[in-house]
Amino acid sequence: MNRRAAAIVIIIVIGVAAVSYILLMQGHISPPVELVDEKSSSYQDVLINEVRPGTESTNAYVELYTSTGHDDMEDWIVTTYDEDRIILPVFGGNSESLFILISWSEGIDDLDASDGQVTIHTDEAEILDSSGDEVGLHDSEGRLVSFMRYGGGNGDEVLGDWTDSELGIDIPSSEEDSISLMGNENDYSESWISTMATPGEPNVEILTTTGTYGGEEVFIYNGIRIVPEPDGLVRPENDRGENVTITPGPGVNASVVALVKEHINFSLNFFREHNFTDPATATGNEIKIRLVRSGSSESTGSSNSNGEIVIRVGRDATKEELKVVGEHELLHLFQFKRRTDSSGGAYYPLHEPDYWWDEGMAEFWAVYSMLRNYPNMTMTEWNEMAHRLGSLSWLDHFRDINGTGAFHDWDHSWDSYMAAFLFVKFINESFGTETLLEVFNRTKYYGRGDPRNVDPKDAFAKALNMTWSEIYSLFLSWLLLDSHQANGVPVYTPHIRLNYTGGSLNDTVGVQGGGGAVIEEIEVSNTTSFRIQLNHSGASQNWTVIVLIFYEDGTNGSIPVQLNDTTMSGEIFIDPSTEKQISRIWVVKSVTEGPIDGRITMRIIPSIEMTYNNDTIGDTVLLNSGESVYEVIEVNSTQAFSVFLNWSDGYSHWNITVLRFWSDGTNDSYSTEIVNGTWPGYTVDPDAGPTTITKLIFIKENLNETSVPITMRVTPTTESPTNANEPIEPGNTYHWEPNPWDPFGGLLEGYIYIESGIAFDFISETLHNGEFSGMVLSSNLTVMEEFLVTPSSPVLQLRGYDTGLYYFVLHSGPSTGFDWTEIKPYDWP
Repeated sequence: MNRRAAAIVIIIVIGVAAVSYILLMQGHISPPVELVDEKSSSYQDVLINEVRPGTESTNAYVELYTSTGHDDMEDWIVTTYDEDRIILPVFGGNSESLFILISWSEGIDDLDASDGQVTIHTDEAEILDSSGDEVGLHDSEGRLVSFMRYGGGNGDEVLGDWTDSELGIDIPSSEEDSISLMGNENDYSESWISTMATPGEPNVEILTTTGTYGGEEVFIYNGIRIVPEPDGLVRPENDRGENVTITPGPGVNASVVALVKEHINFSLNFFREHNFTDPATATGNEIKIRLVRSGSSESTGSSNSNGEIVIRVGRDATKEELKVVGEHELLHLFQFKRRTDSSGGAYYPLHEPDYWWDEGMAEFWAVYSMLRNYPNMTMTEWNEMAHRLGSLSWLDHFRDINGTGAFHDWDHSWDSYMAAFLFVKFINESFGTETLLEVFNRTKYYGRGDPRNVDPKDAFAKALNMTWSEIYSLFLSWLLLDSHQANGVPVYTPHIRLNYTGGSLNDTVGVQGGGGAVIEEIEVSNTTSFRIQLNHSGASQNWTVIVLIFYEDGTNGSIPVQLNDTTMSGEIFIDPSTEKQISRIWVVKSVTEGPIDGRITMRIIPSIEMTYNNDTIGDTVLLNSGESVYEVIEVNSTQAFSVFLNWSDGYSHWNITVLRFWSDGTNDSYSTEIVNGTWPGYTVDPDAGPTTITKLIFIKENLNETSVPITMRVTPTTESPTNANEPIEPGNTYHWEPNPWDPFGGLLEGYIYIESGIAFDFISETLHNGEFSGMVLSSNLTVMEEFLVTPSSPVLQLRGYDTGLYYFVLHSGPSTGFDWTEIKPYDWP
């Protein structure tokens, strides 16, 4: 060959080579870079995420995915190691999370990565073997970035961390399915599943629930590329303390997906076993769950009435926390299921705009389900775990019960979530899950402002036959007394501490509306009894006040304080010297209804104490209009005595209450309002009843419009007949003589024990100067009968009494009285 000919040949060869190279570039086939089994610095930063060999009716594709913002992949190579290479071009824009779809189909390439998706079309021959293959991704230097195998491969060596024994998943039997990575452990064949094809989108696993109930198809999407725009109801509209921001993001590993599958199947059945009906679903009875990695340590979630749930999986998530977050949102789907009433009206079994009931139910049932799903977990352990994760924990949230108004104007704070959860937990422990379901079914939301709406507070009132204030009072008692022990949380800290040393105390505090409460602790350092008097702003039905009593033996008790809406006040008596010594009390004041903050004034007023030792005792107290006084009589003698009251003429409007305390620990009371009258006297036989009276408290309230002095006299007396422990017998006459009248307005003298079926004549002998009025009182001081004894009618027939002890009161008679009285019993009828 001559030189000229050689030159021509060389030119032709080089020219042909140049033409061949250009064609390969246009077909996205890489230049001949050596591919090596050496991990790239970008190893697993970009993953082979989904593979589908082509069929007669479907196009083949390979999907890559990165969650690291890796946007420089120019000249990277996709290959099946069968002398085929696809080279990646330059992408425009950038995205933290990016899906790269290489499709063997016709179309226009979309190389703008800013929307989280790049699509590359190639018309070259498909490189994926339909029976099995190896697929690799190498960087521009030929080093390995990602590798997978399916169907046992086609004979090429495995690379990276795969082993020869890992054959990879089989080819999907359905043309609609693909080989998808569910997780980010692409080194292991068990991370791959055959599932619905999602080219250029997050992979999805489909779960058909099992069990007696079920039937929904659950679509678990691993990652988010485009945030869905739901219509309808959304929970939460705001997250716990911050705006909900669902952003595109990477998926989670396969173990998390497996846990979500387990959790959702368990809870769909668990909720229905507790008589919830069906959840809200998407078209086709589908529930769509989107899993996305979160940058926070804790996991959070959201849901909507389209049957969609998003779980942002925290970097420190545990199976228990993942369970609680997912099932919280799942319970919302049951709340989002639209119902129809008997008139055809559509409503939801939830409450808006105050979400406390919805969120409290969701959190409670999520935790309840978790504790059943993982029976070795305790509530104490869960609080500690949630605390470590930075999630919702009783150790951290709702520790100040005056720090949130969770039960009106929902503020989306974690404190409010915890308050609502604890209320539902209290209802479950005190009244059972049946009550929760009854209230759930009674609560109705037709639309904002619709008069047909049923508030859960009203539903609770009907279900429990109590006012909301009474229910909330029980909740506060549960919350502050013993619940901390069962749940491994610290005792609440009082907001204010006082020390009672026998003198008066008073203060005024502000209380947050919507369920806020202030705890005032009173250390009891004196045995003198006292009363707690409260005066509040706003309507009484908006307030709940309870007194928690802590005894020295470690036990405790709770007493609700009745509030008067007219006077906007209430009071309660405390006796530190009871058999069980009181060490301290907590006065808990709460604005339970309405958003308005309130103010409440507390006065601690020592009682006047005296002791009856079979001697005459007494005092005079000046009371202002509307003021009351507590006078305590310690009974140290079994000798009967009478208590007389006297006040200035013209000032005879009083409310008198008598409390009797018995040696068996019981007590009873009698109250009467006196208007333009006199006090008839009150005689006490300490050992006449089945047990002994140990203490009396006389409460005298001045209802006159001016200050009035009131005098009390306690005098020993005798009573007859003396058969108060045995029934009077027909045919016997029981006779006694009254003590002379004195200036204190009357005398109660008669004690008799009557058996059912006995009647008697009450006879007064030799009435002087007029008539006497009287009454018969039962042992609990209920007025049984009022009567009049006159000179012309000195005999009174009394019939139809049940078995028991009865007292006789004679009053409003002339000062000279009468000579004697007697009772003649007989069988009746």
